[in-house]
Amino acid sequence: MIEDVHFYGRWDATHTAGWPGAAVVTRFSGTSLSANVREQGDDYLEITIDGQRQAPIHLANGVQTITIATGLPAGEHDAVIAKRTESFVGTLRFDGFAGATLVPTERRARTIEFIGLV
Repeated sequence: MIEDVHFYGRWDATHTAGWPGAAVVTRFSGTSLSANVREQGDDYLEITIDGQRQAPIHLANGVQTITIATGLPAGEHDAVIAKRTESFVGTLRFDGFAGATLVPTERRARTIEFIGLV
């Protein structure tokens, strides 16, 4: 299936996740990317841009726009946003990306979720 945003892991129909490892994946064209989210709790997000792990983002309670990446070279980039914290810490609702043109990509045919220590 070709889409511009892919949800992996445990998400409900409103794009809300309470479970660690739930991820949003996209490909975009531009030099920066932001995301619109709603946080209920004290979550951290793990950010990966073009396969490189970035500094985690700590979310404040409420509706907010967070900067995922800035200062990138012009062109297409891959972004992964994953909930880093446990379910009892909070819930995250993803409301879309902003600041770049999303590039439709093929959804991975298979994924495997590992639960445990890294």
